[in-house]
Amino acid sequence: MFNVDKKFAYFSENNKDKEIISKYINFGILDSLHSFGEKHNFTREDAKISITELKTLNKKVDVWIDHTKKIDNIGDDITGGEGDIKTSKVYHSDLLKEYGFRYFWLGRVTSIVGQECKINIKLYSNMFDIKYFIKSINKMLKEFIKHMLAIIGNKKYALHRDNRLVRIRTLRDGMRVFEFIRCDSHWNGIGRGANSKGLAYNLSKKNLNFIKESNSYMIVYTHLGKNHDCESIIAKETEMALRYLEEEFKNGNIYVTNTSKILKYYVYRKYMEWKKEEYGGEKKIIISGIQDPIAGKNILPNPSDLEGITFYVDDPENTRIFIGKKEVKNIINNPKDHTGKRSIMFPMTRLFYENEGFLSKNDIV
Repeated sequence: MFNVDKKFAYFSENNKDKEIISKYINFGILDSLHSFGEKHNFTREDAKISITELKTLNKKVDVWIDHTKKIDNIGDDITGGEGDIKTSKVYHSDLLKEYGFRYFWLGRVTSIVGQECKINIKLYSNMFDIKYFIKSINKMLKEFIKHMLAIIGNKKYALHRDNRLVRIRTLRDGMRVFEFIRCDSHWNGIGRGANSKGLAYNLSKKNLNFIKESNSYMIVYTHLGKNHDCESIIAKETEMALRYLEEEFKNGNIYVTNTSKILKYYVYRKYMEWKKEEYGGEKKIIISGIQDPIAGKNILPNPSDLEGITFYVDDPENTRIFIGKKEVKNIINNPKDHTGKRSIMFPMTRLFYENEGFLSKNDIV
């Protein structure tokens, strides 16, 4: 929201910045707030101004991402902020909750590619790179140590214990949030892949193939604007990697989406309560709600909240889905997948750019 030295920000001296950011939020492209930014003598009043402005937009931003060593950060073990300390002049986590922030990145990064898959030798061996023998061995050892520290109770590495994507975290003011982890698998260590050129290593064919094989998640830690080590805005290596990822997406092998959508998919899938019923040949799937541990209550979702949620069924054409007592009409019937099973799925909404504007389109992914 704020920045110094006339850099790009919502409240910069250039009104075009605000126009661009608002446009991308309203179309669902921007879904994350990278703290409140950089402002000298930041206070709670600056947070209030920011939240008030965000409330005027059509869509909500629901992902909070801590900035490097900024006082308005939420996390206490890595990014060193005071945003969740009630006695601090910058306290604002209650404002974030009231506005609607749901998912929080508080500084945790992993070198392991593929979250939410079982920890085993294959998961660690995927980090090995013969071209960078010593560096990759060192990377494997660091991740193993984090895992072992988590097993003996180290809270700092709790997400590393079972290779989790999301955990429930209690902040210092008592507020509970969904905390998530990001991935940087670069051979030279965490942070080295978080630029235009390093992104190619994270999106290598080896890593993408592992994600497919392990049916896992990956939220990439990167900065698209950091390109000091390459001549072009997007490095040639990264351009090739993104083209390959695009092919995998179009072929239905890897689902590519923004941070908010993938986290909502994960949380809703994990906490969804549902059952199958069959009477006289009629087959139903009844979703009774999302037992949200943060809200502390059962939430009845909208069909749009369940994008991509899929159920294996023997007879897709004769299976109906209900949310509560209301039938969902626009369900997608999928052909057999790699398991040989058929399924039905809530359709996904894809955004694409056309004629200098964004359009929403239902697409089978």
